[in-house]
Amino acid sequence: MLVIMFLTMLHFSLASPLRVGMEVAELALVGCVAVGKHSKVAACLLVLMLALETTMYNAFWAADDSAAYDMKKYDFFQTLTVIGGLLLVVACGPGGLAMDRKKDY
Repeated sequence: MLVIMFLTMLHFSLASPLRVGMEVAELALVGCVAVGKHSKVAACLLVLMLALETTMYNAFWAADDSAAYDMKKYDFFQTLTVIGGLLLVVACGPGGLAMDRKKDY
């Protein structure tokens, strides 16, 4: 569910090269989290990148009109929700189906 929620946040239509580059890197990192390959490191990097991105692009407190305020506020709190889920992955680990999990045969 965390991956699906992250995928709803992608905005490739806002095409500045920095933003597209950040979103491609974030997509690769969320892929690592999804399959469980180096998921704690990937989740930490995603938390840092998402925190930076959401304060840069979703500063709802500086919005001029009501529509921009509402949309930026929605995106800001949606990103905070994903950050919370990623912090849970960092704290508890990726789970039993992760690729990094050692198999005991």
